[in-house]
Amino acid sequence: MLKNKTKKNLHRPALSKNEKNEKISKKKANPIFKKFKKILESDYTEDRTVVYYADLINIHPYCLNKISKISSGQTASEVIQNKIISEAKALILNTDKTLKDIAYKLGFDDPAYFSRYFKKHTGIAPSNFQKQRIGTHL
Repeated sequence: MLKNKTKKNLHRPALSKNEKNEKISKKKANPIFKKFKKILESDYTEDRTVVYYADLINIHPYCLNKISKISSGQTASEVIQNKIISEAKALILNTDKTLKDIAYKLGFDDPAYFSRYFKKHTGIAPSNFQKQRIGTHL
């Protein structure tokens, strides 16, 4: 009987790492990832580190990254960065706040660092992004 089971497994092709992750992600969304996203929604201005969110969820940062990667295809750090950038873009597009005010609202102590962070993650300076917005509304 054991022999038959072994033979069956030999004929089944092994799943690649991506196929395994895809199979897992098609299952019910991970409750830890859901909790991470929920906390991120309210705390994204508090801290931008994976360690901060992992501590709040009471798991190791490595585990949070692994769960995030399986659940969303992005590391926890990328999820955090995308949240901050999407909020920054929304504030630039939908408010008349200065970039300095937006930087402070998003939890950056230094508006110059906010500008570097925004440019690093979008490829465009926030001032140029704002000018593009103004140009499209004329």
